[in-house]
Formats: sequence, C-alpha cells, structure tokens
Amino acid sequence: MTETTIFYKSHNPGGESILLIHGGFSDGSEWDGVWPLLAEHNYHLLIPDMPSHGNSVDIRPFEVDDTVRRLAALIKAEARGGRAHVVGISIGGHIAAALASQHPSYVLSLIVSGFNIFTPNLFTPVLPL
Repeated sequence: MTETTIFYKSHNPGGESILLIHGGFSDGSEWDGVWPLLAEHNYHLLIPDMPSHGNSVDIRPFEVDDTVRRLAALIKAEARGGRAHVVGISIGGHIAAALASQHPSYVLSLIVSGFNIFTPNLFTPVLPL
C-alpha cells in the first residue's frame, strides 16, 4: 500500500462503478451479501477496508478527512471514468457524505443509511480498538 491507498476489493470491472463503504468496527466483508447482486447487473464494485479496519488496520489514526482523501484517490484511480456511485452505512455514511461534499465531481450519486451528524474525527480516540 502507498500513502494514498487502502486495501480494497474490486469485482466486475467494466460497468459503472459503485463504491461501498462499510460501517465502523467492521470491514468490506460487510457487503458480501450485497455486491454479488449488484455485479449481476454489470456494476463494477469497489469495496475498501477503511483505515484502522480490516486489512487496512495498520493505517492509523482513523480520521474522516484522511479517509475521504484516500477514497477519492481510489475512485480517481480505479472507478470507470474516475466517478462512482457512493453507498455508505453507519460511519461509512458519514464518510460518504463528506466525500460527496469535498469531491462532488467524483460522485455520480449518493446513498447513505444509519448515520448521525457528529463532530469530525469524534471516533479517532477509540479507533482502532
């Protein structure tokens, strides 16, 4: 991994890209029941492990702006046309909203679920466990 990359899985390259952002204290495997259904419809899935999570656990500390920067770099480098539909749940929803706000040209659409508005980097002291 370089300074700007995080661990991610890529499935079904070629179609429109969807970035799936997991919730806190989890990893990209949270989407294992979802991505195959999307791949059946010819979407390209990008499924990262956020910093301090899963296979990106060594990237510390977890900070919203740093995570947004890393995900923007992933979209730019790997998404079809440098743009992606972005989906996030829990703290991944917060990251997704921040990504859309800070890098609107990279985001085709935004879907968020189950996140609260909170102070940026609120969880930095507790991540990783």
